[in-house]
Parts: sequence; structure tokens; C-alpha cells
Amino acid sequence: MASKSNFEKLLAKHVASGKLTADEAKSLEIAPRFGLESREVLSYLGGLVALIGLARIFAGPLSHASAIAVAVVFGILGLVIGVGSFKLLSSPTWKSRLAEVLEIIAVICEVIAVGIALTEVGAASELAVFLTAGGVASWAMVRRRRAVFSSAILLSPAVLISSIALCTVIDLPGTKNSLIIGVAAAGLIAIGTRPINLATIPRIVGAFTIVGCAIGWYQEFDGILITLLTLVIAGAYFAWAIRTRWFVLVASSVATVFFGLSFLISHVVNNETIQGVLMLVTGAVTLAAVGVYARNRPSRQLPAAPTA
Repeated sequence: MASKSNFEKLLAKHVASGKLTADEAKSLEIAPRFGLESREVLSYLGGLVALIGLARIFAGPLSHASAIAVAVVFGILGLVIGVGSFKLLSSPTWKSRLAEVLEIIAVICEVIAVGIALTEVGAASELAVFLTAGGVASWAMVRRRRAVFSSAILLSPAVLISSIALCTVIDLPGTKNSLIIGVAAAGLIAIGTRPINLATIPRIVGAFTIVGCAIGWYQEFDGILITLLTLVIAGAYFAWAIRTRWFVLVASSVATVFFGLSFLISHVVNNETIQGVLMLVTGAVTLAAVGVYARNRPSRQLPAAPTA
């Protein structure tokens, strides 16, 4: 398998010869490539066994050590693994992917070390989680264009964990926490629509999170006017998702609009039968409007839509 730099040179050659357009070459460049060689699989297996063995060796002594000593051990371990990862990053083929696996392990080790150190110096556990998760998210953002998979794997949980920890730190009342988490989810969606490797991960995580936040918004902001305003925002999200043609975003936006209509109708009408009729009429009117729009709009061929 050609290295990434060789692959980019090959794409540039095809663009120059007219076999590919610049957009097609860019799509191929950012597409994930995960061909695994047998020695790569064996390397992962051997590394996992060695890691388990290392953990068993240090488990006994560390169980009786002070928290600061444990933090120092994890810090040194993360530094050593990180240096090894950095040296392998420039290697071709499977060694560069092994480097990213080591990068993830190194980051986890450093998170543990910093988290323990912060709590030992008197920082609240919520603040320690926020700072360490925020640090991981920042690192993932720095690496998002160069990394094949490590950035995407680290970014989504780090962003969500830091947003949840921030809610605990500032101690917002009620379900207003969903606003902060919703902003974090929107950020993941925005990142997931950019040309980065494995953009599917932050896009899917953000889309599912935004649905849960939408339910919290509708429950917290009780009242017809506020529900209408929130529904307008959901409608704007739906319109944007339709333009992107990402299936997961369309499904997520449909869910947010559906919950908004349900809460709005429940505010206006108390009878469940009438609520059902209103939902049926709203759906029928929406389908009719789509049909009229489709008939009146000249048809045009669209490029194939993404599936996630």
C-alpha cells in the first residue's frame, strides 16, 4: 500500500492528466483507507498483550503508592509512548496507523496523570475533568487534518465530556444544561461536515446528541412562544440538513422538528384525539407542500448523496 504522500502525488498526477477533477481528487484524499496487513494485526495483538502484562506488573506496586506517584508513572509512560508514536508517524503504510494507536494510548495516560495531579492540588473533580477533556479536544482539533483516525476517535467524547463537566462547574439550574451540550453537539456536527478523516464519527455523535438536547429544550422552555421560537430553530436546522444531504443529519433534524410539533400541539390542545388529528393534518400538509414544490421545480440531476 502506498504511503499517504505517495497517494497524494498519484492523485496530483491524475488531476494533471485530466483523469480526475480537483474535487474528485480531494474526495479521494480525505476518504478513510483502512487496509490491514497481517503484520499490522499481529503488531496490534502483541501490543495489547504487552500492555496487559505491563498493567499487571505495575498494578500491585501502584495500588500501594501515593496518588502523585501514580500520576508521575502515567505521565512518564504517556511521554515515552508519545515519543514512540511521533517517531513512527513519518513511517509509511501500517506503521503510521500504529503510531496513531499509540497516540491515543499516550493521550489517555496523560489525561490520567493530569487529572490525578489536578485533584491532588485541590481542584474540584468536575474542574479537573473539564480541563483534561478540553485539553484532549484541543489536541484532537490540532491533529484533525493530519490524523487518519486518532483525532476523530478522541474528539467526540472529549467535546461531550468537557461540555457536561462545564455544566457541573457552572452549576446551571434545571435542564438549561442542554443548551451548553447542544452547542457542543452543533460544533461536532459542523466539524463532521468538513473535509477531515473519519468525519462520520463527530457527525453521527453530534446528530444523536442534538436530538436529546432538543427534548430538554422543549421541556425546559415551557410556553407557546418559546416553543415556537425553538421550533423555528429546529426548522432552520432541517432546511440546512436537507441541503447537506447527509442522511444522519436529515434524520436528526426531522426528529427535532417532530418533538417540537408534539410539544407545541400539547401546549395548545389538551385532548389526545385532537392532538393526533392535528399531527396528522400537519404531516399531510407538509407532504402536499413537498409534492407541489417537486412538480413546480424543474428537475435536475444531483450528485450521489452521502449515506451517513
